[in-house]
Amino acid sequence: MGVMWASVMLVFMANSEPVDMVTGIYDSKEECIAAMKEQKIPGNCYPVEKIIHQNFTETPASKS
Repeated sequence: MGVMWASVMLVFMANSEPVDMVTGIYDSKEECIAAMKEQKIPGNCYPVEKIIHQNFTETPASKS
């Protein structure tokens, strides 16, 4: 299995905070770009692994 791609668009919340929202997951960059054009989504396509581990600073929950 190769690299999976995510279509991501920047959304501004009501409090003006910017948030990256994943709008879809695709098997190839070409599929991702085609879907974004078809749906008229302004954004970019990124490898899923890059966005999953982008800011991995959270501590996983554990049972106490």
